[in-house]
This record gives sequence, structure tokens and C-alpha cells, in this order.
Amino acid sequence: MQGFILVDVTRAVGACLAIKDDEAIVRTAAAGRVACRALCDGVTRLVEAAFDADREERATHDALAQQIDALMCDALAPHCARAVPKLKDINDSAAKRCAAAAAIACGNSAATARSTRLVESCYFPIVTSGGACTTDAGAASDADAINDDVVVVEFGARFANYCTNVARTFFVEPLPSLEKCYAALRGIHTACVDVMRDGHSLSAVAAAAYAYLEAKDLGHLTKFL
Repeated sequence: MQGFILVDVTRAVGACLAIKDDEAIVRTAAAGRVACRALCDGVTRLVEAAFDADREERATHDALAQQIDALMCDALAPHCARAVPKLKDINDSAAKRCAAAAAIACGNSAATARSTRLVESCYFPIVTSGGACTTDAGAASDADAINDDVVVVEFGARFANYCTNVARTFFVEPLPSLEKCYAALRGIHTACVDVMRDGHSLSAVAAAAYAYLEAKDLGHLTKFL
């Protein structure tokens, strides 16, 4: 490395990537709508179905993750085709191009669809429960059976190379202490969003989270931030 000067270009690259054209905005929004639809129409039902079975017959984390992945691969394209036209208020020409791409993904042009898959799961879903819940992107669903109390599901949708991510927490007869912690988490989220304004530093967001916990007499939870 002699003769070279190391320079941190993180902010410069981030500034460049932050600028989105109309088509990028449409595709990202479409991916988000697809992920939301998958959550409401499919993933939630899969989680509920897992708890309808007897405890001894409950699906494992890995099995539920495979079901979600299959849902994403098989059922996303039709939802995406319906989602894109609703975004024409952003840019009509960009929305039309994305709608055409969605039609290809849905199989309206079978030959093209076989060679170009535009709608898919952007990573293998992560399912955890009980005391081992996590939203770590590097986590993996194990072969343990799904437990009561808390189930955390994380998955994402990719449309035309634009990705969105969804993580949801499901409570199943949780302990009062868990409900209290989750209420605190939602309160922190609201407090942080309130200060996420142009010109505010990231340290102000962190300070809002700590201040909320202290105000609610939950200072012992600050170590988890």
C-alpha cells in the first residue's frame, strides 16, 4: 500500500446512490407493495397455521422458512403486476415500463419469462422464535420446532433487481414482561422517527431512544440499544 492514500468514500458513494430516478422509485415501491401483500395474504397465515397444529407436530423454523420462500417465488409476480399500475402518479412512463416488466414476470410472454425472472425472494427467509429471536441478516433458520411467546419472521422481495425487506414480530400468548418490552420498542421507534429530520445528526436519533427509556423508567434496557 506504499504510495497510496486511503480515503473513506462511504458518504460520497451513499450520496450518489441516494439519488433515484423515477423508474428506480417505481420499482422499489412495487417491490415494497409485493412484500407487504405477501406478508398480509400469505406469511401471516402460514405462521397462524403453524400454531394450529399440536405442539408435537409443529413445523420447524427451517420448514416454515421454506414455505415462505416458496410463497415468494410462486405468488409474487401476480401481486407485482397489480401493484405497479397503482404507482403511475409517480411517473406514467416509468410505471408503464415496470408494468410491462411485471407482465413478463407473470408469464404473459412465456419465452421471455423463462430467461428473465424479475420477481423473486431476495434472500432465504429467516424464522426464529422463543429465546433465540433475531433480525441479524446473517442468521439462519434452524431445525428446532417453533416455540410460543415470540416468533420473528424476516424476508424480502426483489423486483427487477430492486429489493425491499420486511421483518415482523408475532406474539403468541406472550408473558406480560415481553408485552412491556415490545411496547417500549414501539415507543422508541416513534421517538426516533420524530427526530429523523433533514439537518439532524444520527446522534440526536440515538439520544432520543435513550431519553425515551429513561423517561419511562426503563433504563435497564439501554444496554440492548
